[in-house]
Amino acid sequence: MTAKLTMRILRIIAVTFISIYLLFAFLCPALEIAKIKLFTEVGSPYQLTIPIEYVYLAVALILPIWIILSSVFNFCYKPDLTPQGIELKLLIWTLLWLSISVLYTLFTRDDIGGEPFYCPSNIAYNSTEFYVACKIRAANFVSMWLFALLAILLMLTIPAGLFPRDEIVRDMTKDIPIDVLGLWTNCDPEDLDAKQPMDTNKLYI
Repeated sequence: MTAKLTMRILRIIAVTFISIYLLFAFLCPALEIAKIKLFTEVGSPYQLTIPIEYVYLAVALILPIWIILSSVFNFCYKPDLTPQGIELKLLIWTLLWLSISVLYTLFTRDDIGGEPFYCPSNIAYNSTEFYVACKIRAANFVSMWLFALLAILLMLTIPAGLFPRDEIVRDMTKDIPIDVLGLWTNCDPEDLDAKQPMDTNKLYI
């Protein structure tokens, strides 16, 4: 397998993980909002651990809001998409998400009154709403940890698939933004590297 083919495969893997990651970025807060709504409606024995539920929701909304701000308001907000900036953001976000996931797991482990986690349909529920709420809770929990796993995978695949392999070249281009949109339109490493903007005088936030 040639080096170019290896890089192309790594880039495709990285872009695939990024695409799934972006999907989960919006799915996680949506499921948490649904859980809060359903648990509020059904009541006991299901109960919300209010502080951690809203802290988790606030953290889960950070990434979608950042994506919207950096996309819709790109004319006034320029995210730092240099290799160095991406690595730093990804590291901070992964640590934050892992921390809130652990806390959320600890504080909400008993919020369905001892019913099985996967909500089997062969047990008696007070109503259909309880069954739906239980399923949403399970989906919310699984999505949260899959999102954490994807963050870890991105930390491994993004540098390998999107950044230059040569250490000297990588050091020279560490302040050059990655052409993010180009990742979905061209998976050729050489072509994408050639499209990287060379203006390093811009100020990135």
